[in-house]
Amino acid sequence: MINSMTGFGRICREIDGTSYVVEIKTVNNRYFKVSTRLPETVMFLEDEIEKLLRKNIYRGTVNYNLRCKSVTGESMLDIDTDALAGMLNQLNNISLPQGSGGGQLKVDIGALLSLPGIVRAVEPDQEQSRRIRAAVLEVTSQAIEGVKKMRAVEGAHLAEDLKNNCRQIEHNLAEISSRASAVVRGYQDKLKNRLNTLLESAQVEIDRDSLAREVAFFADRCDIAEETIRL
Repeated sequence: MINSMTGFGRICREIDGTSYVVEIKTVNNRYFKVSTRLPETVMFLEDEIEKLLRKNIYRGTVNYNLRCKSVTGESMLDIDTDALAGMLNQLNNISLPQGSGGGQLKVDIGALLSLPGIVRAVEPDQEQSRRIRAAVLEVTSQAIEGVKKMRAVEGAHLAEDLKNNCRQIEHNLAEISSRASAVVRGYQDKLKNRLNTLLESAQVEIDRDSLAREVAFFADRCDIAEETIRL
């Protein structure tokens, strides 16, 4: 069976209060190349996900994207309050020059939360990691099956197209082979007629040996036996 290297699979599942969305897209590549986008809470599964993709897809460029969202309202992010408090304390100790608003320092809390290390993904415990692993691998396997089905369908279309091309080649090849010998005879007659026309007024006979050599040279150049055997 021929499989295309182009495919797409998408699965949405809610497992243990968390919504998982996996999207896998594959395109042509001589080798296996994978690119993964994972939330921080699932980064510990990156190697295992890549092994699962490699085991099932073999070749092609694979783009894997996983999104997770809690449907119970439980936050999947944690704020490092100690780091935030330390940052605010340092800002409060900054001496502002006179004429800059009476010494009042306005802080954009959104900007502070966007600083590295302030907001981070909640680290799952051992039991949570086990559940996340089982859920992610299950959803990933289902998305892979979707990719494989699409690649199989596309491969079937490619196979039929190749068969049609082969049938057309076979038909044309039979016609070409039947006409191959006539090409040399036609060239010989054409060459003889041209020489007769050119030499008619000069009353000179055609050197049959020279004509035979020219025809033989042409026959060797237009020999298509090797090409027809390959086809």
